[in-house]
Amino acid sequence: MPEEFVTTAGHVAGPGATPDPGAGDVSQFSGTSRPPGADKLIELVHWFSWGITGVMMVGVLMAAGKIAVSIQGGRGGHEGVAHLAWVAFACVVAGSAAAIVGHLL
Repeated sequence: MPEEFVTTAGHVAGPGATPDPGAGDVSQFSGTSRPPGADKLIELVHWFSWGITGVMMVGVLMAAGKIAVSIQGGRGGHEGVAHLAWVAFACVVAGSAAAIVGHLL
């Protein structure tokens, strides 16, 4: 079971959680419901997030390879560490995207 946490807005989020804008309290809007095709859009966002996760894994592996080649060649691996830092920053932003959007909704 994935670890989940409740945000300040009362939404449940966790690793890979995708915000669902149609899941909020719509009682204030009479007759409001999710638009047609919303389920397909949410499914598309889920697939996109899996793709981004794969790209980030490849980026980490490439940075590790760059570090290994640089160290083996006697260059110290500084370029690879900078590459790894940028990939790690991208992972943090991608991992936080669902929480950021959830708070804005």
